[in-house]
Amino acid sequence: MEPQEAGDARLADDGRRLVRAPAPVPGAVAPTAGPVRRPSRWVPGLGPFTEAPAALSRRIDLWADQRLRLTEARSREELRADILRASRLEGDFSLAEGLSSPYYFDKYMFETRPAVLRRVARLLAPLVGPTERLATQAPGALALGVAVSLETGLPLVILRPTGGEDRPLRLEGELHEGEQVTLVEDVVVTGSRALQGVRRLREARVEVAAVIAVLDREHGASARLEAEGASYRHLFTSSELGIVEQRSATPES
Repeated sequence: MEPQEAGDARLADDGRRLVRAPAPVPGAVAPTAGPVRRPSRWVPGLGPFTEAPAALSRRIDLWADQRLRLTEARSREELRADILRASRLEGDFSLAEGLSSPYYFDKYMFETRPAVLRRVARLLAPLVGPTERLATQAPGALALGVAVSLETGLPLVILRPTGGEDRPLRLEGELHEGEQVTLVEDVVVTGSRALQGVRRLREARVEVAAVIAVLDREHGASARLEAEGASYRHLFTSSELGIVEQRSATPES
């Protein structure tokens, strides 16, 4: 479609306003100083045209258009979908303390993917709250604990599996009596493992400020941790991931 004339300007087929470049004067010598203005487009049959001044075109604001930064709600929604794709398995699974489920969340499948783990740590960081140190239980939540430590800048202590009588606590890293410590967990089912970590930290004479987790599978962990006097916060629940958990009798502690 040929551009249509509009006074000294014309409209191209894409709707942009084009201004005809001035025709050269016969015999005139082009100036030698200063920049030479060149046409930015050549419209077949009409010759060179320059685009209309920038003030007449829409200015694109990358931040306002959210091209470089997602909102927190959008980041959370995309992470929810990625965790589901990466770690949800379907079948017949035996969970903690005799529970069974047609779903299993393989924490290693999102903890070993940097693109997912990085975003998990970024969204977990605000849940940490006032604390002096992070703690995590190896081997399961080790990668997650390190990621949150890097995101927050807080030092980390590692709780290794309990050993013999000579070293029952098996703490790796610095831990000082009276410190406030936040325990980082990944997938919490009944809360028994998290409670074990809380008790081990208290045996080391530190104050457990909170327990934070990526996913709470809604099998009574919140009530059990609160009964133990531990503040509990999580990023997602099974319901928020669209999973309907099979409710069973609460297992004994």
